[in-house]
Amino acid sequence: MAGRGEFGPTGFGQCLREAREKKGWTQKELAEKAGTHTNTIARLERGEQEPAWPLVLALAKALGVDCTAFSFDGSVPTAADESSGENNGNPQVSKKPATKKSKK
Repeated sequence: MAGRGEFGPTGFGQCLREAREKKGWTQKELAEKAGTHTNTIARLERGEQEPAWPLVLALAKALGVDCTAFSFDGSVPTAADESSGENNGNPQVSKKPATKKSKK
């Protein structure tokens, strides 16, 4: 029977805590804004629980960050960082359409 796998620590909880503290929010405030329970935020931040994808999206939306903010590289980009091109080393998907190169 296939299991969930044995993955090492993701750093999600640390990134979540840093993003929350950057906003100056309590765990309760974040939980309310993301539509989850305070205990869930606490378990995530302690690394006792890994989130399901819908929760990652809800947390990112509540915090005003891209979901890549939770990738463990020590930085927490904001929506403003992304629009200014300052992505702190996080990958960013270009939203510009591809342009055709003209042949001469």
